[in-house]
Amino acid sequence: MDRRTIGKKRLDAFVDGAFAFSATLLAIGTAPTMESFDDVINRFSHVPAFGLSMLVIMSFWWAHRQLGNLVVHDDAISNAISIFIMFLVMVFVFPLGFLMESFLHWLSDGQLPGRGLNASEMTTIYLLFGAGYGLMSAAYAFLYWRVLNSHIRMRVPKLFIPATKLRFRNWLLCILTAIISVILSEIAPLESLIWLPMIPYAILIFYLSTSSLYRWLR
Repeated sequence: MDRRTIGKKRLDAFVDGAFAFSATLLAIGTAPTMESFDDVINRFSHVPAFGLSMLVIMSFWWAHRQLGNLVVHDDAISNAISIFIMFLVMVFVFPLGFLMESFLHWLSDGQLPGRGLNASEMTTIYLLFGAGYGLMSAAYAFLYWRVLNSHIRMRVPKLFIPATKLRFRNWLLCILTAIISVILSEIAPLESLIWLPMIPYAILIFYLSTSSLYRWLR
């Protein structure tokens, strides 16, 4: 049974639409024009970068859906943060898609499509991606913090308090990951270690995946 208010449902649907639009921008941005049979075949080479970008976008969307299922009521501040998330995701999608294509182009030694960027350009892309990822994570961390510490209307049932605290800590970990990646992109010699700023995100994904699997099996 959906316990959300009508206003909450409308805002959640609006946020869902922003994420869907961002996914559309990803598909358009990574898809070349098709003028021949070879163009149709070549389009499939863009699938890996599109898939990785979609995973990042969908992880943020899923977080918003989880929060919407926990919180029946909301207020002006949480509504403003949700709108801010909508703004961020539609801006964040551009460095996200560009970074994934550029990184996979390097990782595949030019076999996958993308642009070969120099160290300065990759630093800028990493900074833009890290800023977007960190701000999105901070927005969700703030929303979960308000759920745990705000007035009674926004609090979740006691049964869900442990899971809510865990998600709040995970978003703090995401913020820390983005900060570490940004620092690495500034101090690392990307000419030879272009992959280094991606390592914190890989460690984060491994940790979150294994911890989720452990809780599921326990």
